[in-house]
Amino acid sequence: EASYEFTVGTSLANVDRKDFQLFGDPELNRIVGMQMSTMKKVFDFPLNGENIYSSDIINDDKSYGYGRGTSKIFILKKDAKGIFSEQGTIPLAFAPRTGAKNRKLGLTLITGSEKPMYAIINTKNDTVVATGGRDEVTKFDDKNHGSNWATGHGIWLTDNHFVVPDREARDLILYEINSNNFKVKELNRIHTSSSVHTVIGKLNN
Repeated sequence: EASYEFTVGTSLANVDRKDFQLFGDPELNRIVGMQMSTMKKVFDFPLNGENIYSSDIINDDKSYGYGRGTSKIFILKKDAKGIFSEQGTIPLAFAPRTGAKNRKLGLTLITGSEKPMYAIINTKNDTVVATGGRDEVTKFDDKNHGSNWATGHGIWLTDNHFVVPDREARDLILYEINSNNFKVKELNRIHTSSSVHTVIGKLNN
């Protein structure tokens, strides 16, 4: 009834996880798997989303895919043959920009692309355990906050503290999360003279 393009890729069953990466293709809205030692594409598959931009490694057999125009996270899992495919989604109150992993607590911090919001994902069961920020769509204006994106990249400062840059408000917001019940509270915010894209630091420093 219809025609679809597809590729036949090399199995990754015996390939070291460090030797391949998943990349987003925002033009064709797909995830592309590349073996890094050979720089060859080993597979690709489309996702039902807009602006499929990036992917984060969660563990050897699971990754998350982000579409900056779609309010959900794609759960990507590897089968027995070593090929990744979509295995469900995590709904969000905003479209995701990027993620930052907290390996000790098994959490991922997601920041928003069109809203200055965040979500905390429990990667053990792929559920949203906390969300916050301003539930407002920002103006995509370079003069307003230096980017098309509402937030900058979130970062964990410690296992229990993270920062989310609100680019429109030009604020860096510090939060604390309770590792027992995942309750989040705002501790502090710093207003900056221009919008902040990212904070570079070392965990627990």
